[in-house]
Amino acid sequence: RPDTFLFMTTAVNHVVGTIQPLKEIREILDSAGQKIYFMVDAGQAYGKMHLKVDDFGIDLMSISAHKIHGPQGVGALYVRKGIRLAQLIHGVKRVDNLQTGGISMALMAGFAKAVEITFADLDATIAKLRELSDYLLEKLEAKIDHIELNGAPGEGRAPHNINVSIDFIEGESVTVMLDMKGITVATGSACASQGLKPSYVLLAMGKNHVQSHGSMKFTLNKYITKEELNYTVDTLAEITDKLRKLSPLYNSLDKQEK
Repeated sequence: RPDTFLFMTTAVNHVVGTIQPLKEIREILDSAGQKIYFMVDAGQAYGKMHLKVDDFGIDLMSISAHKIHGPQGVGALYVRKGIRLAQLIHGVKRVDNLQTGGISMALMAGFAKAVEITFADLDATIAKLRELSDYLLEKLEAKIDHIELNGAPGEGRAPHNINVSIDFIEGESVTVMLDMKGITVATGSACASQGLKPSYVLLAMGKNHVQSHGSMKFTLNKYITKEELNYTVDTLAEITDKLRKLSPLYNSLDKQEK
């Protein structure tokens, strides 16, 4: 559209971990008849992949500290030189024109330290995360039948994200039962915050409501061990078996397969 001046996207999809084609997006924007600024939410990408703003033609990029083991409540916004932003919140100006009032130096110091640790050896971190996520997916597919990976496989997804749909179970029930075992995952239904709504991302990908409600998202960090992943998969397999025994649909299919 001729009145488009800003395009926003995620670098990595927050639900299924798919890496977005940022270079291709930039080329499409450049082919327009007017200047279109390119803003990227890099919350799931920063510290998980190489992300140089000049390589992708990014004009603005937001990142969050807690995604790289920093403190919650602080983030950063990259703004390409020459771009001027207007204030949304007005008040006392202490550091810049965009953030008014007092700013926590402790949070900023914690964020800076997290960045230092994360980028001390980014290639090793990426390799470690890829190894762990590949291992997790392999174990899940070996232990649980009627399971499907959501999103791109292999190098097409962020190294720390595994999202799967498990047929014949409700994701909300699984998350509660896993939580009681000390395991935290996310589900497509997001019942606690949005009611029984399926993930719009999974629906847009062609998944149905049942597959969305049966989805599980695992996000890993470099400090997780394979022993912990084994425990997670074994626990999930037990819970899945228990819940499926209560499912008329699964029991009907099970009888047909036998």
